[in-house]
Amino acid sequence: MFRRRVLILIPDPGLRRSVEFMIHAQSPEVELVVAGGAPASLVIVDETMLPSLPADRVGPVIVLSEHPRPATAPLEWKWLEKSHLGASLQDAIDLA
Repeated sequence: MFRRRVLILIPDPGLRRSVEFMIHAQSPEVELVVAGGAPASLVIVDETMLPSLPADRVGPVIVLSEHPRPATAPLEWKWLEKSHLGASLQDAIDLA
């Protein structure tokens, strides 16, 4: 069975645990990986951590933000406002 590897770069421990819990509850086939470990096929990143994105990343990026998508953000990145997480994050993961 294919296990999607997801790297979560969220500095707030409470938000990170909530995202991890939601991912495991909705997508049991997902494996969470740590930065510097196995390569991730999807990165979920807080906007404050964008400079920490691994240079060798492959696959989609989902950005969690308190602000609307800036015009300079790569078009292939999914941009989600933190206040609207939940189903929208799961939908973004499913479509990535």
